[in-house]
Amino acid sequence: MQGTTAFTQWCSVMSKPKIMLCIPTRGTLRVELVTVLFKYVINKDLYDAEINFVTGQPVDDARNKMVKKFLESDNEWLLMIDDDVVPPDNAIEVMLGHGKKVIGSLCFTSQGVGGIIPLVMKRNEVGYEIDPRVGVVKGLLEVDGLGTGCLMIHRSVIKKIKKPLFNFEYDADGVVSCGEDFNFCRKAKNAGFGIFVDTTLICRHFVCQDLLHVNYALLRAKEEGRMSKGGD
Repeated sequence: MQGTTAFTQWCSVMSKPKIMLCIPTRGTLRVELVTVLFKYVINKDLYDAEINFVTGQPVDDARNKMVKKFLESDNEWLLMIDDDVVPPDNAIEVMLGHGKKVIGSLCFTSQGVGGIIPLVMKRNEVGYEIDPRVGVVKGLLEVDGLGTGCLMIHRSVIKKIKKPLFNFEYDADGVVSCGEDFNFCRKAKNAGFGIFVDTTLICRHFVCQDLLHVNYALLRAKEEGRMSKGGD
């Protein structure tokens, strides 16, 4: 990958970046994630990484605890990985290789019956919608909103944004109108930073899912594929 090559060349002449890996957790980790984290920590040739597990509910509380712990360290980058998300083995070097201050890997989530959606968004008149370029653009993509399942943030971004960096927003009825992830992206963009995702870095996301919903998703994908080919 181009990002990996550029980053490897950069590391050959510069000091290795220091990264704090923060995992918000309720006490259970996927063994697949533990395996990837172990690979990240022992990859001393390209970067120095340390791991911190953070507990707290709601999730914006946990993320702000991460920020506080990060600022008390001498690390240059904060990488947040949710405890049910498993990034690719090469996610760190690829993201760093792009040279962006806020960058993530591609994560998906389930939404309703048969709905599996990418957490990559663009702004519209009332809020956010799925960015239609996902699945078309391969590689680096600048977006308006990005999930925080696997998100890397440079220290300069964290120091520039007014605290709290992460918080839910609520409407007049007390219902969440904007999650802490997209709210952070909006704050970062207002502070002058772009939000980027590498669509080739596809994360695994382990969730409890009704198999009926999975079946609906498969049927929908089959139907959309048939229609795109001009079938009846």
